[in-house]
Order: sequence, then C-alpha cells, then structure tokens
Amino acid sequence: MKRRPSPAILLMAALAATGALIVPDRPAGAAMTDYCQVPPYVIQNIPPNVLILLDTSGSMLNMAYPDGYQTPDNTVDDRPCTSDNVCMKYNWAARPVDHRYYGYFNPNEWYTYGSGVFTASASTTKTPGDSLWSGDFLNWLTMRRIDVMRKVLTGGRPNGTKIDGEPADYGLRGLYKRVTKAEALANTPFTTTGNKDVLFIFNTASSGTSKFDAYQTQNTDNTNNVVASGDKITNQVVAGQSIAVNVTVPLPVEGVLQTVVLARARVGLMFYNTNEGGKIQTDVGKDVAGQPPHAITQPGLGPPSATHAWSQPRFVSKNARSTAPHSSASTPPRTVTR
Repeated sequence: MKRRPSPAILLMAALAATGALIVPDRPAGAAMTDYCQVPPYVIQNIPPNVLILLDTSGSMLNMAYPDGYQTPDNTVDDRPCTSDNVCMKYNWAARPVDHRYYGYFNPNEWYTYGSGVFTASASTTKTPGDSLWSGDFLNWLTMRRIDVMRKVLTGGRPNGTKIDGEPADYGLRGLYKRVTKAEALANTPFTTTGNKDVLFIFNTASSGTSKFDAYQTQNTDNTNNVVASGDKITNQVVAGQSIAVNVTVPLPVEGVLQTVVLARARVGLMFYNTNEGGKIQTDVGKDVAGQPPHAITQPGLGPPSATHAWSQPRFVSKNARSTAPHSSASTPPRTVTR
C-alpha cells in the first residue's frame, strides 16, 4: 500500500517552491568601534602650549653656508668667509648631485636682476654670458643664519612684494666668497679675463638690506684676495650701485608658523633682553599685531642665548620674575620679564 507524504513535508516543499522558506543570516561580528569609545570626560580639544626660544645672538648674522658647514664633525676645512679665510666651496668635493642650498631663492629656478631686486625667470637653461643667476647659487652666496631661520618659521622678512636679506653688522660675520670663472659662468652673469676667479664682497650695516659687489681677482691664487676698485665687475650686472639681496616672492609670505603651528598650538615667543635674561615678547596664545610671526621677522640681535634659555623654565612654571645667572658682578641680575 502506497504511503502518503506527511502534511509537514508537503508544507515545507510548498514554502521552498515559493521562496517563503527564509534561513536567517549569521549574526554579524562586533565592530571594533564597539570597544574603542573614549569616555566623554577624557576628550580635550585644548591646543598645546609652545614657547619658542629664539636665538638672536650676533652669531645669527654669520653666513649660513661657510666652508665646512657640511662636515660638522671636522673643523679642518672650516672657513668663516673673512678676508683671510675666504669661502670657496660652492661645489665641494663629493657634493651629491641632488644637493640644494636652502633659502629665499628657489634652488631649482633661474633669476634675473633689475631695479634692485631678483625675480624668477621663465628660463629653464642658462647660456654662459647671459643675465641669469642660479637660485641654488644665490642661496649659497647670500644666506645668513637668521635668513634661514626666518625662511623656515615665517617665510622671511617681507618688504612689499619682496624679501630682504639681513646684512652683517661687522666683518667677522663673513663678507667674502670666491668662485672659479667656470663656476661664475655656470651660475651668474659674470665673466673675467684670462682664467681669473670672481670674488664677492658684502657690505656691513646695522639695518637695511644685505648688498654685495663682484670683483675680478688678481690671479688664480685663492690665498690672494686683495682687490682694488678697478677690479670691480659689478657693472656687468648693474651700473653705479651694489647688488641688493632682495627677491620677489609669491604672496602671502608664510612659514611653518602661519601654515601649520598657529592653527594647532598656542604659541609664545621669548628673546634675550639686555640685563633681563629672557624677555617674553609674546605671551603664549596671545597674537598681538601679528606676533609672533612679525616679532620673528624683526628681532633685535643681542648677546648669546644661554641666559634666556636658563630663564625659560621660570616662565613656563609661572614664576614671573626669577633671577637668572649673570656674567659679571657689575651686571644686574637677569630675570624673566613680560
């Protein structure tokens, strides 16, 4: 006798045929966010406090790229760019092909000089004897330590649509740089008679803009750096005046302070101040008249920074006036001031 299918089997078959038999999905795994929540009382959106201790000692007027700067552990090749120790190593032995000097000039561009200012050129190649200057060479030639500091932090010291280079206050800061005729032809508009070198001599000033003149050397003896007015070849570029370290740059002039730091931190600024050790130029978090960027571009140079480095923790610890060490019995105690 034939057995009939049970009603339960028939019902399951019917549901399967109509798609009504639904098998539940496997349970989803827990997401990591279920375990990574931060308690609301822990979250803080308070930016950190940053106090910049800026070196404004006289050595900041030294050349940024003297001979030997690339070998800090070896003093044998050091030259301070003075008249009896002229700097000559724009291209030093084993200089990497991709090495570029940092500064106000774009090291990968060419510049022309006119009306007292360097301006980037659209030219991409140079022909010996033309009017082009290498931006990389100009950085090596003209930058001082304070210029590099300003370039990094604020973009430079703006003067309208250009940036001014800082002059040296006296000769020991470094005023002399020398290159071969081949180097001059490859990087500047200058040329010389015979195979004589080109000697660059900078001015000294207590303010204003750094300037320089170019001279043809007496011979190829790089220990002989005595030149006369008749050896001057600056007029190959401009007549009747020295060449100013001014460069036209895109506006606005900005460095890491404006583009990065001030948006993420509360910044203050400390300088050395005569007989006071560290002076708070700008309180942390207080931007007065564009400071600290403006204050950095226009600092007054002073003695070494060790005293106000000692004073800095006193300010951070909210000790408004804390006596700092001083160098002589006749000098009043130096303190942290506001």
